[in-house]
Amino acid sequence: MAAEASRSTGGSAGDSYIGSLISLTSKFEIRYEGVLYNINTEESSIGLRNVNPNLEFMVVIRFLLSEGRSIDQKDEYMEEKGGINKLLENSIVRSFGTEGRKKDGPQIPPSDKIYEYILFRGSDIKDLQVKSSPPPQNSPPMHDDPAIIQVD
Repeated sequence: MAAEASRSTGGSAGDSYIGSLISLTSKFEIRYEGVLYNINTEESSIGLRNVNPNLEFMVVIRFLLSEGRSIDQKDEYMEEKGGINKLLENSIVRSFGTEGRKKDGPQIPPSDKIYEYILFRGSDIKDLQVKSSPPPQNSPPMHDDPAIIQVD
C-alpha cells in the first residue's frame, strides 16, 4: 500500500503542494507535521512523509534554493542554521498532540516517535496549513506532445 500511496492520483491543483511542510490537525484535535507526499482524490486521503535521512544533502539544497541562495553557500548555510539535525527537524513526521485544543476528555501529549509516513483519511482532517512551500523545480521545457499522458 505504501508504494501505491506514494503517488498522487490525477493532476489536481493540490499536486503543486507536494514536498511542502504541512501542519495537519485531525478531527480529534491532534496536530501532525510532515512533508506532503501524497494527495489521493480517489481514496480521499493525504499522506505525510519523513524525509529520508540518506538525502541530507538534498534537504540542504532544498532549503538553500528556497531562500534563493547558491549551492556554493552550503557550508556557510549549515553553520547559520545549526547543522543538518536542525534542518531535518522540519522534515520529519511527528505528532504534537492536542496542544490544549481538545475540549472534552484528557489532552493527548506530543509524541517523541518519528514516523516514516502517515496516511490520513480526508474526512477526518479538520485543518491543513502549508508551513513552507517546496523549492521551485527547474525542469527542462517539455514538448507539447499529445501522446504524453504523464511526466515524472
